[in-house]
Amino acid sequence: MHHRRNSCARRIDSAWRFGAIIASIGLMAGVTPAFAQEEGPAPAQASTSSSGLGDIVVTARRREEALQSVPISVQAFSGEALSKQNVQDANDLQKLVPALTTYQQARDEVTMSIRGQSSSGASAQGQNPRVTAYFSQVPLQTGDNGPGKFFDLQNVQILKGPQGTLFGRNSTGGAALYEPTRPSQNFGGYVNLQYGRFNDRQIEGAINVPAGDTLSFRFAGKAAKRDGFTKTEYYAPGATTPKHQKLDDRNYFGLRGSMLWTPSDRFENFLMVDYTKSSTNGSSQQIAGIDATKTFAANINRLPGGGLNTAQPIRLSLGGPYVSLAQFSTNPAQYYAQAVADGAVAYFPNPATQNAVAWQQQMGPRYSRTSVDAVSKAIGWGITNISTFNISDNLTLKNIFGYRRFKQNSRYDMDGTAFPLLDQITPDGHWATNLRQISNETQLQGQALDGALDFTLGAFLLWSSSPKPQYLVQMNLGTPSLSISDPKERSQAVFGQVSYDFSNVGAEGLKLTAGYRYTHDFRSVTSANYRDSSATLANGYKFSLAPATCNLLAGCPTSIKASFNASSYNIGLDYQVNPQTLLYVTHRRGYRAGGLNPQAYNFGMQYGPETVTDFEAGLKTDFAVGGMDGRFNFAAFHSIQKDAQISQPFSTTHPVTGAPSLVNLIVNAAKAKVKGIEADLTLKPIENLTLGASYSYTDAKYTKVVDAQTGAIITGHPFAFLAKHRLNLSANLVVPLSDTAGELSFGANWAYSSKYSLSVTKDPLGVENGYNQLDLRADWNNIAGQDGLSLGVFVNNVTKEVYKIGGVPIYTTLGSTSLLFSEPRTWGLQLRYRFGD
Repeated sequence: MHHRRNSCARRIDSAWRFGAIIASIGLMAGVTPAFAQEEGPAPAQASTSSSGLGDIVVTARRREEALQSVPISVQAFSGEALSKQNVQDANDLQKLVPALTTYQQARDEVTMSIRGQSSSGASAQGQNPRVTAYFSQVPLQTGDNGPGKFFDLQNVQILKGPQGTLFGRNSTGGAALYEPTRPSQNFGGYVNLQYGRFNDRQIEGAINVPAGDTLSFRFAGKAAKRDGFTKTEYYAPGATTPKHQKLDDRNYFGLRGSMLWTPSDRFENFLMVDYTKSSTNGSSQQIAGIDATKTFAANINRLPGGGLNTAQPIRLSLGGPYVSLAQFSTNPAQYYAQAVADGAVAYFPNPATQNAVAWQQQMGPRYSRTSVDAVSKAIGWGITNISTFNISDNLTLKNIFGYRRFKQNSRYDMDGTAFPLLDQITPDGHWATNLRQISNETQLQGQALDGALDFTLGAFLLWSSSPKPQYLVQMNLGTPSLSISDPKERSQAVFGQVSYDFSNVGAEGLKLTAGYRYTHDFRSVTSANYRDSSATLANGYKFSLAPATCNLLAGCPTSIKASFNASSYNIGLDYQVNPQTLLYVTHRRGYRAGGLNPQAYNFGMQYGPETVTDFEAGLKTDFAVGGMDGRFNFAAFHSIQKDAQISQPFSTTHPVTGAPSLVNLIVNAAKAKVKGIEADLTLKPIENLTLGASYSYTDAKYTKVVDAQTGAIITGHPFAFLAKHRLNLSANLVVPLSDTAGELSFGANWAYSSKYSLSVTKDPLGVENGYNQLDLRADWNNIAGQDGLSLGVFVNNVTKEVYKIGGVPIYTTLGSTSLLFSEPRTWGLQLRYRFGD
C-alpha cells in the first residue's frame, strides 16, 4: 500500500506510453497494431480429436489451441451449444459449469464466483472483481454483465484460478471470456424467433457480408420482451391503497456491428461497435424475516443540555410493543412518559413487522409488497479495435484497444416490505452507476530456439472515471440519504510468460511454463453523503445539501486516494503422455487491488490488496473403450487467501450527528483456505447419443476473521456463494430421419447444488439449502429437407423448483433479510432459419 509510485511503476508508464504511441499511429492509419489479449478467437469450430469427440479451439493462453491441449482448468462452449442450452445471460452459465456460482442482489445484476472467489461488493470506488468478464477480449466494467450480450457468440470460455500473466486485468478467481462471432469471407446469417410463457417474445439475427477479398462485415442484434412473473403491491408514502405491478420482467435489446480487414497475409484489423439497453419494471424482493428486537441505539433520551439521560435510558428498536419513533419525535410531551416507562421506542411498532412477514409467508415467492416505485434501466456500449501484425513467421505484434461506457439506475425495495426500512429510490434523470473506461493492451508473441520456446510479453493500461458524478438515493430507516461520488481508477501492468518444450533435448512432450506480472493500481474518489428528512417523493427527493445534513466525518465533499503495487506469477509443468493424454501441475499467485471506503467514518478510509496462492494438478484424456468414445478431464486444487477483503456491515452511532447509521466496510480482516476437485466426463455410447457429467467439490473455510469494529476474532464466518457439491448431468440424442424429413434431436440438462450461504455475514435466513433444476429441449432440424430451417421447443425448470438466488441478507446487521428467488417454470417455441455458408 504505497502512496508514491516507485521506479517499477514509472517503468510501467514508459512501457505503456510506447504501446500507446504504436496504437495511435495505427488508429490514424485506420488500423491498430497488436497490443494484446489474444488474436480474436478464431471461429470456435470443433476440431475432431482422436476420440471422435469434437474439440473447441480456445484462446485461454492467448493463442489458438485445442481445449484438450491447454494445461489449465478451463471449460468452453460454442455458440451453438449455448443456444441449445437456452443460455440467456451469465446467470445461466452455472447450469453448465459446476465451479461457477452466480449471485443476484437484483434480477439483472449478476455477480460471479469461481472456486469460492466471489466478486460480491465490487464497485467503481470499492473492490475490483475477483472474476473478470471480457467481451471481445476487453474487460467489462463492474456491473456491465447483465442481459443483451448473449447472442451471436462464437464461444464462451470459463478460466478457473488466478489470472494475469498472459492478458488483461489481474484476478484471483478466474475469468469469463465472451467472444462474439467475427466477420468472415462467406455470405450468410440467421434469424431466430421465439415465443414463450409470460408472453416472452424474442427476435435475434445476424448477417455476414463480404466486401471483396480483404474486407468483410457482420451485423447482429437481439430484442427480448417478457412480462413479469412476480405480482407486487406498491404502497406510495402515506397511501393505503396499493398500485399493482408486475416485477421481474424482461425488456432489452442489443446491437453489434463489426468489420474485419485483412489487406495482407501479415496484417489484420478487427473493429467492433456494440450497444445494449435494458429497461424493466425492476426486481422483486421477498421478506424472509425481521428481528423486531434489533436495537440500533442503547439510549436516545437526551437532557435539555444535550447530554444523554443515563438515569432514564430509552433505546431505539426496530420493532416491539412500544410507541413509534415518529410519535416520540413529533410529540414528545405526549409520549415521553410512556417511552421512559417502556425503556424503548420503535421504528415500526408491533404488530407491523410480524404482519409483513406473515403475509409474505402466506402468499409465497411470486408475490411481494414494496414502498418503491420500482424500475431498472441500464445502457452500455463500446468500441473495440484489435490488430494483429505478423512481423515474421515467428514474431507477432498485437494490440487491443477498448472504449466502454456503462450507466445504470435501479430502484427496488431492498428489504422486501412496504416499510421504508432499506430502499434504493434514485429518481429518474440520474444514474447511480455512470462509468467510462479506456483500456489498451500490447503484446509481443513469438517463438525462438527452433520453435522450442514460446514467449509472450505485454503491457496493459486501464483508466476509468465517471463523466458525471454518480447519484444514488436510498431510504435508510425512514430517512432519505444521498450519495454523490466521482470515482477514478488507473491500473497499469507489464507481464510476460515463456514456455519451453524439452522435446529437442530428449524429453518428448514435456514443457515448462513460467510467467510474471507487475501491477500498479491507483484509486481516488470524491464523495458526499447527506441524510435529509426534507427530501421526499413529493418534491422528487431534492436534497438541501446543507452542511448540517452531511453524513461524512471529514465533511462534504471528501476526497481520498490510494495506490497499490503487487507482483503475481505462475509456474507450471505439463507432459503430453501421448496424443490423447495430458498431465499438468501449476502454481500461481493472484492479486486483487486494494480500494477505498469513502463512508467509513473513523473506521479506516482504505483497505489493502489481497492475494491468492494456488496449486493445481490436472489430467485431460480422450479414450475409447468397448467401442465407446469418451473424454475425462480432472483437476485438483488448493488455494491460500491472505489479507482477504471481506465486507463487514454493522450499525453504529454517527460520530457527528449522533444518529443511528449503517456502515458497510471492506476490510483486510481474514485468511482462508480453499481446496477441491473438478471432473468432467463425456461419453458417446453410440454415434448419435452424447452423455455428459460435470462435478465440483469445494471445501472452503476462513482460518481467521477479525471484527474491524471491536478487534475480536469472529468464528463461524460463512464462505459466501460456495456450495460444497455441485453436479451437472446432460444428454443429447439425435434421431436422423429421411433426407426429405430432416432430423430430430432431444436434450436434457440437470443441475444440482448443495447448501450454500447467500450472505457475507452470519445470517440464519440467507442460506440456500440446495436445489436441483431440470431443463428439457427438442428440435426438428432441416424441416422437410429444408437446410437451415428448424423448430425447437424447450421447458426450463420442469419440476418448478423454487430456490434462492440472492437478495439482501442483513439480518444480523439491520434486522431484516430479503430474498430473490429463481425463475418459475418457463417454456418456449423457437423458429430458426440459417442461410448462406
